[in-house]
Amino acid sequence: MLFSKADFVNNKRITILLTLFFVFLMITQGLSLYWHVQASNSMQAELTSSPSSLFHLLSILVLQVLMYVGVAWLMLRHSHKKIVQPTVIYNEKLQRSEQALSCIDEVVITTNLYGKIIFCNTSAGKWLGNKSIEHVIGKPIQKIFPFPGMPWLDRWSSLQTNGQIESHGETLVDFNGCLQTLNISQHFSKPEDGEPSVIWVLRDISRQASDRELLDVSRARYRALYEGSGVGMWHVDIALVREWLLHLKGVSVKDYLLKNPKEFSALLSSFNLIDINDAALSLLGGSNKPDFIYDARKLFQQYNQKLIIDMAQSINDDQKQFSMEIAFKNNNDGPRHFLLNVTLDLVARDQALLAFSDISEQIEAQTKLRENENFWASVLQTLPDTVYVNDLLNRKVVYNSRHIASLLGYNPTDIENMQHWRELLHGDDITHYDQAVVTLSKMLPGEVNETLVRLKHKNGSWRVMRFRDCVFSKKDSEQYSESGRYYVGTVRDVTEEEDAKIQLLDSESRYRLLADGMSDIVFTLDSNFQLTYISTSVTKMLGYPSGQVLREGLPLLFNGEAYRRLMGSLRADMTLALGKVKSSDHVRNIDLATQSQSGLPVILEVQSSVLRNEAGEIEGILASCRDVTQRRSIEQEARTASEVFDNSSEAIIVSNAKTHASINKVNKAFTHLTGYDAASVIGSDPLRYLAQENSKSIMRDMGKSLLADGYWQGEINYRTKAGEICPSWTGITALKDNDGRVQSHIIISSDISLRKTSEAKIERLAYFDSLTDLPNRSQMHETLEKLMLEKGQVLALLFIDLDRFKPINDTMGHPVGDQVLVEVAQRLNASIRTEDVVARMGGDEFTVIMPGLQHCQNLEQEIESVCESILKQIQKPFAINERQLYLTASVGVALFPASTLSAMELLRNADTAMYHAKAMGKNTFQFYLEEMNIRAMERLELENNLHLALLRNEFELHYQAQWDTKENKICGIEALLRWRRPGYALVGPDKFIPVIEETGLIVPVGEWVLRTACEQIIDWQEAGFVVPKLAVNLSARQFKDVNMLDGICRIVDETGVDPDLIELELTESILMDDVERTLAVLNEARKMGFHLSIDDFGTGYSSLSYLKQFPVNNLKIDQSFIRNLPHNQEDAQITRTIIAMANNLGLGVIAEGVENEAQRKFLQKVGCHRVQGYMYSHPVCSDVLAHDFLEAEHEGEHEAENGLYEPA
Repeated sequence: MLFSKADFVNNKRITILLTLFFVFLMITQGLSLYWHVQASNSMQAELTSSPSSLFHLLSILVLQVLMYVGVAWLMLRHSHKKIVQPTVIYNEKLQRSEQALSCIDEVVITTNLYGKIIFCNTSAGKWLGNKSIEHVIGKPIQKIFPFPGMPWLDRWSSLQTNGQIESHGETLVDFNGCLQTLNISQHFSKPEDGEPSVIWVLRDISRQASDRELLDVSRARYRALYEGSGVGMWHVDIALVREWLLHLKGVSVKDYLLKNPKEFSALLSSFNLIDINDAALSLLGGSNKPDFIYDARKLFQQYNQKLIIDMAQSINDDQKQFSMEIAFKNNNDGPRHFLLNVTLDLVARDQALLAFSDISEQIEAQTKLRENENFWASVLQTLPDTVYVNDLLNRKVVYNSRHIASLLGYNPTDIENMQHWRELLHGDDITHYDQAVVTLSKMLPGEVNETLVRLKHKNGSWRVMRFRDCVFSKKDSEQYSESGRYYVGTVRDVTEEEDAKIQLLDSESRYRLLADGMSDIVFTLDSNFQLTYISTSVTKMLGYPSGQVLREGLPLLFNGEAYRRLMGSLRADMTLALGKVKSSDHVRNIDLATQSQSGLPVILEVQSSVLRNEAGEIEGILASCRDVTQRRSIEQEARTASEVFDNSSEAIIVSNAKTHASINKVNKAFTHLTGYDAASVIGSDPLRYLAQENSKSIMRDMGKSLLADGYWQGEINYRTKAGEICPSWTGITALKDNDGRVQSHIIISSDISLRKTSEAKIERLAYFDSLTDLPNRSQMHETLEKLMLEKGQVLALLFIDLDRFKPINDTMGHPVGDQVLVEVAQRLNASIRTEDVVARMGGDEFTVIMPGLQHCQNLEQEIESVCESILKQIQKPFAINERQLYLTASVGVALFPASTLSAMELLRNADTAMYHAKAMGKNTFQFYLEEMNIRAMERLELENNLHLALLRNEFELHYQAQWDTKENKICGIEALLRWRRPGYALVGPDKFIPVIEETGLIVPVGEWVLRTACEQIIDWQEAGFVVPKLAVNLSARQFKDVNMLDGICRIVDETGVDPDLIELELTESILMDDVERTLAVLNEARKMGFHLSIDDFGTGYSSLSYLKQFPVNNLKIDQSFIRNLPHNQEDAQITRTIIAMANNLGLGVIAEGVENEAQRKFLQKVGCHRVQGYMYSHPVCSDVLAHDFLEAEHEGEHEAENGLYEPA
């Protein structure tokens, strides 16, 4: 079959082509026949008469038809391919697209405009847990992927729908505690023949983000190395250099420039300096980078041309790395030596890095080393000593500057005839010398050995020769091996020196005994200020061994500053002595601060003088050091004590107590304290200046303490010169001699006038209320506790709280409120007995202590009389700012010892009684009873448990159906809060709602109720139920919250519930509290799509003029009117009126509390068809309500919805 039936039915283009083809065939055939008729008239007879001719003609016609059919078939086939092939290609592309989306790592999610999932690729499965992709199709994306950080968790309406791709950039998403970085993009798609959709593409870039952080760290490290390496770095572009080098054509750069010297400028310009680091700028003397880079060419125009030529040659030789030592010259400075390391093409192609390391000091050191080598070579030749190097193992001479015998007068001929210089050794010293050689073989490299031996001079005398040898190794690896060990030595004739030593030892031994026996340090310096002697007492005084000091010199004993001062003084003395005769030499004293070997600070007094010999010639310096640390400390303390005495802010008197008390000395503060000058008080008795008001007991205590302890302190008053009394805090110390006899007294006094004034003010602030001048809470507590300790005491405590004082304070301001409180305090003082005490507890709370009630014949009558007097006084109008204000008070009374033995409990009992007085209607008083405390404790426990109930998840929502009696089906649901209190039965809202409203818990509990209700709607919908609107109650406290609507919208957005399914219920009192704000809030709520209803209608005081303005949907008739229907005529008439009014205003109406058939019939008769009550449903849990009342979605609608969201 060439074409299927569907090809012809579904393809209009094929049908049209086929039709045109047959028309063309018919026309062609007709023309052919016409041609045959016109052209063959002469042949008609032949055709008629000849059958073969007729057959021939028919054959031609059949062949023509077959030819046309074939052509038509080819045309139609070709057209069919053109039409069918794109469809096949499209289907193949679609299949490949889905396969490609399943293979990529990116997560692709497609949703409709309401956030329900249409398509997920397989990569999304890693976020679905145990759910399959088919299971989530049709579900809200917010519920399936609720991970914090996802952009669809914001309000869905804020998503872009303008057809553009919106990138949310890098987003940090919390996948159940695991943070990942995603790149999220969103695209709004609206195909021509399909439904609009939102396509989300999510790519996990956590690894890339981490790699980027590592790259940033690496770059920072490179930059730190580049800037902080201390090596000068140049970054140079050499692309033009390589172009310039093409001109060489095999010739070296140097030869080319010799022939073409003008080309050097072009070569120099081809080096493009891009950047230098701070080290390079500092090394080459630049001030800032831009200027240096701009002027860099000038450094090579006159100087450093060789560097450019050598670098160009190395680049031409294609060396990727090369080094050279260069002498670089600045315009201002002489040449500096650098080690230049060049790296090519490492950073990038045609990029060079030049590293300059300053080796000027190294070059200078090498130059000096060569000079030293030459110098010492000359020195060795001119030294009077013989220097030699011997092989220790083979006992061969490696080097000597001259033969040892030459030092002893032997000529070269004599030396040549000697077999070995050992022939000259004294017989007694041969063994000694051999032992020295053995010692050398055991010594470590660096150790020195000296040996004195006697050698025979040519004149026959014996000369003392000193051999000084040091072992070394030729290689470090052979340092401790026997092979490769040598020793270098010198030989010197020390005969005269040894003779002098013997004479000197005798002399020095005498002086050394003298110097070492002194505690002071004695040292001598030669004329070049080199240390020649130091006594052993340096070890005792400073801890340094004298030998170490001799080796290292005076800098070991004195730090830098002290050493500079010492040497400066000694050089000055030496200069002065060189120009004068001996008799003018003087001794210099100087204190130097240093420290001992253990680190302790030491002050040395150094005495120095020029040292001369018997001929008066200067030989050096003789100095001694004495430890004066303690003495200088005592002197400093004395100076400090004197300064402290004179400048102390406390008055100080020093009195003489040897004969009779008399003042020896006073300081400035005493003059300031008393007004007497120092001259007028010297020699007078200190007691003369004390005030007579000082008690005798203080004076007795003072005398006893001074005799017993030698010290007294306390508060004492002075009488000033002006006659004023000045309080002071005084301490007196008795100073005694070694025999215990009092020599003097030190009296130190501090002026405490300001402190006494401050203490009085503080005491006033601590115990009295600053506004009313009444005793405050602290003084009341102290007074109450003192009274309760009195034997036989019976008292009453009145706790007073003003009724409706807060509205006055809030509306008229705190200044008016303060005036009211001051007048209340005055009225309370006028209402009590003389012995009673009024106190302000704070705010508008006062207390009255009524002591001494044990003496009253009728105790209760006495208390009631005072209470009634207080209430009458408070009831009188308050004239404040030309206004009459009215207040009342509530008074609680607690008795001691009848109700308690504790002051705190007594106050708490009075407070409890006061609250019961307020509950009785205010403007009254109540005596405390034990039952009050029990109820108060129960209330407190209830509040504590309610604070924990939300955290412990103890609240539950029950649901009650609202029934349409006309349609006989459910028309709504109301969410009702219950508390499953541990240890109690299920608690109804009437028991705890007032408490959470009063404590403010209603706000978080209300949010929990709304969120739980919204989540329950979603759960019902996902279970396949049709959910009517759900009513949630709002309290007055919630409605007053300015952020209420934002919180509601946030919960709705987060849960994904449709606002049209939420009905917010408010009472009449909430609506009428602030009508202007109420209208604004209700209108905004309606715009957001919420339904509104007035709950418990008829129990408030709604104004019809306002009611018609409120954008509410329903009125709920309070169950108090329904309960007695239809028998109570008043309730029946009120119910009719509410229903008629609602119908006239176009509002829906629901009757609450319907429990029997008679009530239902009455309501249906008067036009109320929606009811709520036990007749239809008790409040039940969500599962029971769904089972008993909710209908499942229609099967066909369910399938249609599945088809709608099924991916193409």
